[in-house]
Amino acid sequence: MTVLAVEKPERTRSLDRFMPQPHQAAMQVPAWLAALRQAAAERFLQAGFPTIHDEEWRLTNVAPLVERSYGSCKRQEALATAREPAVVAALKAVDLSDANAVRLVLINGNFIPELSSAAPAGVTVRGFGEAIKAGEPALRNLLGKLALPEHHGFVALNAAAFDDGLFIDVAPGSTPSQPLHIVALTHHVAPHDGVLAHPRLLLNLGHHAKLTVLTSWVGGGASPSLTNPVMEAFIGQAAALELVKVVSINDGDSHIASDYVQLADAANLRSFVLNTGGAVVRNNLSTVLDGPAAEATLNGLSLSRGCQHVDNHTLLDHAREHCPSHELYKSILADQASGVFKGRILVRPGAQKTDSKQTSKAILLSDEATMNSQPQLEIYADDVKCTHGSTTGPLNDEQLFYLRSRGLDATRAHAFLTYAFAADAINRISHEAIRAAINQRVVERLHEVAPG
Repeated sequence: MTVLAVEKPERTRSLDRFMPQPHQAAMQVPAWLAALRQAAAERFLQAGFPTIHDEEWRLTNVAPLVERSYGSCKRQEALATAREPAVVAALKAVDLSDANAVRLVLINGNFIPELSSAAPAGVTVRGFGEAIKAGEPALRNLLGKLALPEHHGFVALNAAAFDDGLFIDVAPGSTPSQPLHIVALTHHVAPHDGVLAHPRLLLNLGHHAKLTVLTSWVGGGASPSLTNPVMEAFIGQAAALELVKVVSINDGDSHIASDYVQLADAANLRSFVLNTGGAVVRNNLSTVLDGPAAEATLNGLSLSRGCQHVDNHTLLDHAREHCPSHELYKSILADQASGVFKGRILVRPGAQKTDSKQTSKAILLSDEATMNSQPQLEIYADDVKCTHGSTTGPLNDEQLFYLRSRGLDATRAHAFLTYAFAADAINRISHEAIRAAINQRVVERLHEVAPG
């Protein structure tokens, strides 16, 4: 068999289009970070962005996104943007002060401490610029250890081009009751160009620490923007992290995220992602259970309409023994929306007593909506219990008939069933106030995706 190499177009490998004057950025950072940037830039120039010829990306075409022209935004510009009425309104719309949350604001990838709250005791929060100047040892030891440029072009470009982001460090034994609420807003700063932002997030939880983090990705402005965030999270021994992510960007904006989590012995991760907006949204979540008795729970819900495309790619890497994992992703698709779920469970040699369950469910509210579900099991140990299941189809006619027979009209019966389908995923969020806020957002969105 002959394998043909597919040459990527030069426009998908041009660093100058996405990171003006990269050498200047490298001159302003320590040598170790300059080397990391340089290696990432070289990788991007070699490989470029993924295309539909790459197996992992064949169902999500990013070519229309990367062929556009984008502007960039430095911190001072972002601070000026924060005063615009549309930005003020967007920040207010996702306010979680009722939940006593600590708000951390990113605008076009830049940390804005002037709009952010003070971190709780035991938690250090710094923008990357400040953390680099302070010589944070954890930054040098952890940055780029999970998110490798060779994974794909978006990770490489983020490492080469990011200007700012957040470094969050939780001291061993710290269990702040306040959740952190990262509000990441993208807003165009030029009349004709959207913004290309590369936020970088680094979370480090010491042993026996506990933290809840909600990240709200929101968009504004008339020109399509693209957000390319990368997050690395390290959960120490017996520590616990709950990550809740909401993508509610404008329908013309796109979001390509790459999140990496590593769990030590007996560490615990609970993750939930809600997708409600965006032209193209892709969430890459890679989780390594790297210590005995580590546990991970990954949940997600997508509510799509119009021509939106949402792609959830997950990896549960069982590297050590006695590690359970649970995964449930649900999608509700209307109009011509399309969805992808690809969940891979990898059980490495020696990872005995692995117990992993993966489920993907989708409801299609129109004949034109499509869903591709690809559960995968890759097992190299013999004493394990791994299962996966996937269902896709319309609402159950018998259930609709039952509700109609009890006096509900067609619209209310439909709404009842779609909400019940979504609530199963929402109720897996453990933080009560955040769960209530997510529930309200879902109820509002379901009115938009309802047929007719």
